[in-house]
Amino acid sequence: MAGLPKWLTESDVRAKLSVPKEWWDIIIRPLFGDELDRRREIKLWTVDGVGMFWEFRCAVRQKGRYKKPVLQSDGWLMFVNYEGLGVGDMVILDTDQVC
Repeated sequence: MAGLPKWLTESDVRAKLSVPKEWWDIIIRPLFGDELDRRREIKLWTVDGVGMFWEFRCAVRQKGRYKKPVLQSDGWLMFVNYEGLGVGDMVILDTDQVC
């Protein structure tokens, strides 16, 4: 599977990452299935391009038609700062290997 890109916005680099619908539908939802219906938040473990591990908390709004998931600020902003990411930069979510 080819990676799914997201270009970062001001809110993404200053607060929390708004998870694109494609990430949700194609990668996150299939990985967690029914667990997402029971829990407001899940943990995602990722590896960046140089092999560093990162833990993100994906919070999911329970009301409304679209769940509007976000990566919460704690792990996400550590990643943003470490990588020196800014508005307009691109991040790619991919599933090379699922453990």
